[in-house]
Amino acid sequence: KNPGEVAADNADPPESLESIPAYNDFFADHEKFHRIHVHLVGVRARDPEEKADAGVFKATWFKMPKLVIETYGEDTGSTDFFPIGKHSTLKAQMKKGPTPTWDVKCVVIGKKETTEGFKISVAGKSDDYSFDTPATEFPAAGEDWKELIHTPEEPHASNVEFVYKIRITDGAERIVSQEDLANFLQTTDTLEYTETVIEADEDINKAVLQSWKHKEPAKKAVLWHLGRNDCFMHPHMANPLFIEQGYDIYVLNYSFNGLCNRYGFFDDPNLRSHNPIKDFNLYNDQIAKSIEILKDGTSYEKVLGYAHSTGGPVLINYLLERGDDAFDGFVFNAPFLEWGSMNFVGESQTTEDLSLFLMNHASNPDKKWGTATTPEAIKETPIVYKDTEVVPSAWSAKLWSNYFFDWRSRPLHSVATTTGFAAGVSNVHKKLTKRTKKHLYATLKPMVVLSSRGDDVLQNKETLTFIDGVGPARVEIELGYNSHDVFLSSEEKGVVLAIDFVKSWMKAKGFS
Repeated sequence: KNPGEVAADNADPPESLESIPAYNDFFADHEKFHRIHVHLVGVRARDPEEKADAGVFKATWFKMPKLVIETYGEDTGSTDFFPIGKHSTLKAQMKKGPTPTWDVKCVVIGKKETTEGFKISVAGKSDDYSFDTPATEFPAAGEDWKELIHTPEEPHASNVEFVYKIRITDGAERIVSQEDLANFLQTTDTLEYTETVIEADEDINKAVLQSWKHKEPAKKAVLWHLGRNDCFMHPHMANPLFIEQGYDIYVLNYSFNGLCNRYGFFDDPNLRSHNPIKDFNLYNDQIAKSIEILKDGTSYEKVLGYAHSTGGPVLINYLLERGDDAFDGFVFNAPFLEWGSMNFVGESQTTEDLSLFLMNHASNPDKKWGTATTPEAIKETPIVYKDTEVVPSAWSAKLWSNYFFDWRSRPLHSVATTTGFAAGVSNVHKKLTKRTKKHLYATLKPMVVLSSRGDDVLQNKETLTFIDGVGPARVEIELGYNSHDVFLSSEEKGVVLAIDFVKSWMKAKGFS
C-alpha cells in the first residue's frame, strides 16, 4: 500500500492465492520465471527455383491452420487452469499462396530451470503437425532476436522452411516495476498527486479522478479515459509523453472501473466495468465534473483528451452529447468502435447481431456473460474474492509479468461481461454509425489514432475504418507488433516507437 492511500479492506488480493502452487509461484516468486518471446515469421521456399508446397501450413478454402505455441518440461509453471505457457494465433498476414506469412509476435512464460522448451503445433487440419524448440536453443536473457528454421519433411510439406525467431526476457526485470508505479502515485518535489472522489447519489455511481499537477503552474493538460477493466499503470509513457512536455495529467476512473474497486464502491468483482443503466450517458456528468476540477483555478492553453479501448466510446459519447468545447485535440489508443472479433456469447459479433441479442436480454442490465467457473483441478481450494469465486487470468498474468499493476485497481482474474456494459457500448456504436451515415462528425479537432496489427482484443482494420466517422482531422498510425494497449506491449522498443509517433504528432499540431 502506498502512504496515505484510501482503500477498502475487502479490496485486497485474496490470501487463498497462496494455497495453489501455480498461482503462488507466479505471483510471489516471479523471478523464477522468464518470458519467451516468439516471432512467427512464416513459410519460405528453400529453393526459389523449385516448386514450393507449404503443406500443413497452407490455408484451405475456408480457414487458416491454427498455430499453437506451448511450453513443455518437468515443471513449466503453466497448467490447464493457468496456461501462461500457451498461446494460440490465427492472424496470418498473407494467407494464400504457396508460402503463407504470419509475421506475428507473442509471449509464453515458463520457469527458468524446469522449462525444457516449447512446441509449435499446426492444428485444424486432418494431418496435425508439431515440432519442438528445446531450451538449449534459447538465447541468453536480454539478447536480441535469434532466428531459427524448421524444415518439415514430406509428406507434410515440400521445398519449404518455417522461419521463426525467439528472444528471452527475465521475469525479475519488468518494463514497469511495482516500485516504478508506487513512486509515480505520490507527490514529488515537482508534482502534486491527488485522488478526488466524484460524488453521486449511490456509491456504485461514484468515480475517482487521479491528478498529477506541476507545482509550477502548467499551461497544458490531458484528461485520460481508461479502457474496460483498466487502471493507470503507465508511468513509463506518462512521463515522456505528458509530464516532460509540461502537461498536468488527470485520469478519470469512471464508475465500476479502476480505483473504484480499491475504494470499495461496489462489491461484486464480476461487475467491474459494469454499466447499470445500459447507457454511457452515465459517464457524461463524471467527465463534466472532471473538466470542472481540471479548470478550477487553472487556465490551460491546451487540453487533450486521451482514451484507450472502451475509453474511446466513453469519450466519443460525451463529444456527441455535449460537444468538444473542453478539448483542443485527442489521442485515441485502440478505441473500441466495433465488436468485430470480440467473443461475447461464444462467437464473433457485429453491432447488428449484438443489438438483436441484447433486445432479448435487455430487462436485466446486471446479467453476466462469460463468468469464469473454478476449474475442477482446484475445486477444493477456490480463489474467493469479495465472497465470490474468481479465476486468475493467464492473459492478465502475462501483462502483469511485464507491467506491475495493483489487483485492487485492475483485475488479475477473468471478469464477466454484463448486459449493461454491452448495451451501453453498442448504443454508442449505433449513435456514431447513424451520424456517419448523415455525414456528421463527432469533432473537427485534430486527433491521432493508434492501432496495431498485433492487437489481441480488437481487429485493427475495424478500428481504422470506424474512426473515420469520429472526425476528418485524424492521423492514423498502424503499428506492427504492439499489444491492444499500444503502450503496454511486450517489447519496450515497440512502446518507445508508439510514444515517439505521438510526440511527433503533438509537435506538428502545436501540442508540445
